[in-house]
Amino acid sequence: MKKALLIKKGNFWELIQYLQENYGAPSCHEEIVIYIDNKESEYLKTVITPSKLKWSWFDKRTHDPIVINNDIIKRRYNNIVTSLRHLKSKLVFLAINYGNKGQISTSSVFTFKDNESDFKIELRPTTLVGELVTVIAPESIDPTQTLYQKLESYLKELSKHVETHDALKKKISKLDEYKEFIHRFGDSWQLDSIILEFCQKNGILSVFKEKNTFRELLEAKDNNYSLYEKLFEKITNTPLLSRNHNFTEIVKKHDVSIIIPYYNSEESIKQVLLGIQHQKINPNILNSLEVIIIDDNSIKPVENVIESKAYPFKIKIIRLSENSGASHARQLGTLHSSGEILIFIDSDIILSKYYLADHIIRNTIIDNAVFVSFKENVERSDSKINEENIVNGLPLSDYSKEIRTSRFISQDTIGFSDSAIEQQINILEETHYFKNFHGSRVMAIFDLSAMVIGHNFSVKKSILTKTNPFSKDFKGWGMEDHFFGIKVVIGGSYIIPVLSSSVYHMDHEPRSGSEEKKALESRKNIEKIKRFLDQVDIES
Repeated sequence: MKKALLIKKGNFWELIQYLQENYGAPSCHEEIVIYIDNKESEYLKTVITPSKLKWSWFDKRTHDPIVINNDIIKRRYNNIVTSLRHLKSKLVFLAINYGNKGQISTSSVFTFKDNESDFKIELRPTTLVGELVTVIAPESIDPTQTLYQKLESYLKELSKHVETHDALKKKISKLDEYKEFIHRFGDSWQLDSIILEFCQKNGILSVFKEKNTFRELLEAKDNNYSLYEKLFEKITNTPLLSRNHNFTEIVKKHDVSIIIPYYNSEESIKQVLLGIQHQKINPNILNSLEVIIIDDNSIKPVENVIESKAYPFKIKIIRLSENSGASHARQLGTLHSSGEILIFIDSDIILSKYYLADHIIRNTIIDNAVFVSFKENVERSDSKINEENIVNGLPLSDYSKEIRTSRFISQDTIGFSDSAIEQQINILEETHYFKNFHGSRVMAIFDLSAMVIGHNFSVKKSILTKTNPFSKDFKGWGMEDHFFGIKVVIGGSYIIPVLSSSVYHMDHEPRSGSEEKKALESRKNIEKIKRFLDQVDIES
């Protein structure tokens, strides 16, 4: 069952607030919709979002979907929907076969879900016909359900009693308002500025060569997430980049998995789990949490170190028969996770007290991003991280000396590239919190993909399923995180810092045995990264 209603002017954000109280924070994304009408009985609707492309034909009279009998279009239709690859060539195909003019609208889409009943509500503030709310419910839903009745009654108060079909039909029929979504210049085509701006804002590569290297794909990426920064503040009344506001109350229950690669970390793992246990967050979320520990063939198995039943959340332990590295451990954790939101931390990382709440709310609202927090290095014996302080909840750590905030680069500092000069850099500030850190920019020895560091970050599971960012090729120290960053950036994800929560990293001797061996391992892995970037992406 699907029902669309126009919202009375001035009531949009009131409805958003009401829905948040019942369903929790919405997810949001941008979409562009093109209506093409050059047939007597049908029109074509094309929808582009940051993750997919879809088109469908509708009957002008009933607005019901129809099947097109044109064999050429049907064959191409089966291959063209969903993927954003070669977006321009797909729009050229539309222009040639169906016309290059249409009614175009761009809008934010706010989606509220009830996971138990598959009940979904979508709100769009700027459509061709005005502010729109769409209620989508499975056929099996009981129409007498209390929540549904309450919502329907509330919608009647805020909505116009106008059939959206009629309003849309009137709008589509205004041919004088049509504009070209793609322009013909001799034998070539150029996308309209509206489409190009949408692609740029949402990290979509609109034009591909026949073959692209991973380096070319990476360098074409833009990390300007300002659009989502504005939407986040509108929904939560809190700046996305706030340092002093945390989310203690999250109404909606979320499926969250924390994945921890573990190797000979018996001295720190109990403090790590204690830090999770004493997070300031809704107890229902904490109790439903899943913590997956991947024991990478430690000398002393982690199951002999901790008592799983001592914690309020479920602990799942997977022990490997041979040591395979952190990247493989994270991949296994992902495969065995049940959560929609995944949080990765190392086995020597203690979370500040609002970490889970701050990361969960961001992943809920913004679908296509990887969120990173910063660390402070501390000795294991430091009183900051004693048991009493962890139980009371650790405050925001001092991450002012973190590698992504402040770092002195010498000519022998190891990174993605070599530094020609010695310099002091503050990546966070100089890139405006990564917003102008586009794919081709290198800060001394670091690029955008290096901003994802494995000791702590969070991401939607769907992003990892799509990009497959794990690799067993990187042995020893370094670069598996960089590879991860490259794959998720190429896949269209933004890298967004979380400034209001952080972690404490317990210092230890290099697992490689010495700083010299660590440097050697790192340089070998950097060469592997460079060779990978020069490979052709066969999907393109």
